[in-house]
Amino acid sequence: MRILILGQSGQIAPLCTRCLSLVPNTFISTVSRSPQSLLPSGSHFYVPSYSIHLLAEVLRIVNPDFIIYFLAAGSVRTRPETRDTIKYINYDLPVYLANWCRNADHRTHFIYFSSTAIYKGWKSHHTINLSTQPSPLSYYAYYKTLVHENISEFLVSDGCFFATQIILASVFAGHEHPTRLIPTVISSLINSQSLFFHDSYDRRDYISAYDIASLLTSLLALDRLSPIPTNILAASGTIFSNRCIVNILQRRMKRTLQFQLVPCNPSYYGESFRFDPSGFHDLLGTSPATPEDGFTDKIISDYVRYLERARA
Repeated sequence: MRILILGQSGQIAPLCTRCLSLVPNTFISTVSRSPQSLLPSGSHFYVPSYSIHLLAEVLRIVNPDFIIYFLAAGSVRTRPETRDTIKYINYDLPVYLANWCRNADHRTHFIYFSSTAIYKGWKSHHTINLSTQPSPLSYYAYYKTLVHENISEFLVSDGCFFATQIILASVFAGHEHPTRLIPTVISSLINSQSLFFHDSYDRRDYISAYDIASLLTSLLALDRLSPIPTNILAASGTIFSNRCIVNILQRRMKRTLQFQLVPCNPSYYGESFRFDPSGFHDLLGTSPATPEDGFTDKIISDYVRYLERARA
């Protein structure tokens, strides 16, 4: 089974790539803008840019059975100068890859990722448009919604095309940017520092990158037996506030944090909305049942090592 993985940075790609490389009877090929591969074996294609011309040659050489698309752009901060990149990475390129799979000389399954922000696009189309800027609900969610609709049309019209969209809740992986909530709290606990953070009205569902890696491994096994669902919601099903996450980490690390809550209005894009998982197949079920179950000693130690490297 030949697997082509696009993207090697971010929170989930490195871990998932290493886990997938352990699956028997698989050959992993990776594509990234880094000249170094994450894996000791397999093949790696260094590309200075993710141009369609370069990727077409990689696809010709690898001729994969699976394409796993980890690339994303603009999911957090949208600036005017990044609009073209956001459209290309989140819409143009995945549509090109989906069409390549449709025209391949053998069954090639396309797996791509999205976020719960696109629920807003499906539930309320009038709130997702290019005049709503700059926010995750404008460019990122707009093009993620469009790519979902395009690929859904391909699935309906082409019985030989196979694709799976994995919609991710907020991912914790051990190496988010140090300024984000979880590494900030862990760093403060380690160094016995006080902390100011927003007591946001928004609520987030958190999912561990290790569970996402397990999900992908399960999908590869499932594909040998039966068709993979076209939409999978990867979430714990429990929504937590910033205050809850701080309390969870205090219990897990057996430390106490002096913190002060700063009042905050709901975010512009309203992430506190409840999930409506109808029409989605949730392979993760209730594992982990809550983010607290997901914050294992392994995850905590990953964060600690990451923060130590960031300070070095």
